[in-house]
Amino acid sequence: LSLSDFNSGYIKNYGGQVTSKIMIIVSKTVSIGVAVITLMIPAVIETMVLKYLIYGYLGIDSVGQFVKYIAMEIFLLIGLGLICMFISMLIKKSTIAITICVILGMGMFENIFEESINEIMSEYIADFWLSKYTIIGNINFLGEPELSGGYLLAFVVGAIAIICGFLLSTLVFNKRDVV
Repeated sequence: LSLSDFNSGYIKNYGGQVTSKIMIIVSKTVSIGVAVITLMIPAVIETMVLKYLIYGYLGIDSVGQFVKYIAMEIFLLIGLGLICMFISMLIKKSTIAITICVILGMGMFENIFEESINEIMSEYIADFWLSKYTIIGNINFLGEPELSGGYLLAFVVGAIAIICGFLLSTLVFNKRDVV
């Protein structure tokens, strides 16, 4: 999504039309948000329908809590999308970028490095757990506040990912000649 216009050369058609390169990054950010929401809502509905058909109940205690959970998950996924946008702009090779982003999304980097990072950081921070400070870790444990840091920590992690992804993408894009 964020690299196809570079690979096809289409960026040259509209790159010279905008007054600021940052507007291209803003539009890509909005399109990532729309894509996440567009994919997330049907997935949630499908999951609810299947859970009701298989188990006979939805398992939602509070509609407000459920909406808060879905909104936070969407927020974290937008952060992941922006980090992936930065990776794809930095690497410029879509297959490598897609591979790295899929591995990120699956949480495999966490699985590979978590034990060693936890060991190193536990010397400095008591009860350090890497998953509490990653996007995928927060998504996985969002419904279990005793394992995660709760919604506040998830919001902070998501906000940092969104800000870093946006700023780093902007820095990489500004260095690039688009026209």
